[in-house]
Amino acid sequence: MTRNSPTEMGDLLLQVVFHSQIATEEGRFTVADVIREVHEKMVRRHPHVFGEKRAKDAAEVLRNWEQIKAQERAGAQERQERGEAEKKEQRKSLLDGVPRGLPATMEGLQLTRKASRAGFDWTTRREFFEKLREEFAELLRASDEKDAAKMEERWATYYLRPST
Repeated sequence: MTRNSPTEMGDLLLQVVFHSQIATEEGRFTVADVIREVHEKMVRRHPHVFGEKRAKDAAEVLRNWEQIKAQERAGAQERQERGEAEKKEQRKSLLDGVPRGLPATMEGLQLTRKASRAGFDWTTRREFFEKLREEFAELLRASDEKDAAKMEERWATYYLRPST
């Protein structure tokens, strides 16, 4: 800790309060929710301080902490998988899920990352144009089959953007 620590910590607290206020105005969460989450995490991750569990040394504290983190990750993964399954039922595009309120650069970055994971990632112009030809062929096939839903999906894919 330095003399500037209160100032630096104040800057950090300002960010937490500021973003919490924005979230409150959007009806997502409040600063009280943030405080509750921090409190629950501290108690959960430090049973040697807040609970009945005792640790004989710092190494045991670290082992316990790693075990707790592993359990949290497993639980988070399970919740995420459940949530992803539910979201997949609602999604129409692989690129859905990127918030539209982001600054354009951040939105573009997130869309690019999602597109890359879906196979839209090229190192040369030739690869890019080959992919466009492939997607256009699928669009034509859907058109020939007069499958409106498939055409909409292919059209959105062809333009590398989420369907609406």
